[in-house]
Amino acid sequence: MIDRTFIITSVIWLLFTVLAGLALAINQVHPFLKTSQIELLKLHSHAGIVGWFIQLIIGVSSKLLPMFMVSHHVNTKKLSVAYYAINIGLIAGLVSLFLQMKFGIVMSAIIIVPGIFSYLSFIYEAYTKRVKKQLDIGMKQTAFSFLILVIPFFLIFTLLFNFEFLNNLTLPLSVAYGSAIVIGFITSLVMGQTYKTLPFIVWLKVYRGRIGKVVLPLPKDLYSEKVAIAQLWLFAAGFVLLLLGISTTIVNLLIMSGISLFLSAALYNFNLFKIIFHKPENK
Repeated sequence: MIDRTFIITSVIWLLFTVLAGLALAINQVHPFLKTSQIELLKLHSHAGIVGWFIQLIIGVSSKLLPMFMVSHHVNTKKLSVAYYAINIGLIAGLVSLFLQMKFGIVMSAIIIVPGIFSYLSFIYEAYTKRVKKQLDIGMKQTAFSFLILVIPFFLIFTLLFNFEFLNNLTLPLSVAYGSAIVIGFITSLVMGQTYKTLPFIVWLKVYRGRIGKVVLPLPKDLYSEKVAIAQLWLFAAGFVLLLLGISTTIVNLLIMSGISLFLSAALYNFNLFKIIFHKPENK
């Protein structure tokens, strides 16, 4: 199964990331590599984010999301294309970073991006073939995270082709690139999938012995949907303001972004504790 292959491969990349981090630390104290520390740090971070985390997410989500949406007969060949494109491109990119080959770095991005879009095409196909037409708040935030995933791939090409009129924005756009992946895609996806998995786990633990005997609340009743909707809107607003603030270096936008994201995190934690400390109900 391709989803299992993604997960196993992500573990291998995690091992590589740890070893690369160890080599980076040793090289800082006792230099033995000719490549600059900045380039080695780029190598380390991309191995971790794309090799480990993104592939782990693809492996798990390609199994869970069609199940959550009740989608059937989704073309898994798209995942195979994504797997080979991402890994071939990533290996080529890391070697090129180490050897300082600009052309190889550009080519690796050209290989990886279609692979990511092949995965997104699989998710979109699962969405269009879903039996469960109405998406709950968890799936809406998950869908939002996949929309965000398009942003860093636009930014990476902007940075790689080094347009002259953007020379002064290289550092802000680099920060925006990393923020879009970590704060935008990964954080939003984790928040969304929390509402799909945690309520069911707690519900099963609390009501295991009562199933079929009494009327029970549904897993979605363990949290406040209104709070979750407000949390999603605050997160979306905060993320947009964050990217604008980073790109324009306007401090007030960053402050507004911080406030919005803080409120979103507070509401998320409110629902989280509401789920975790749910007490049994008798009806």
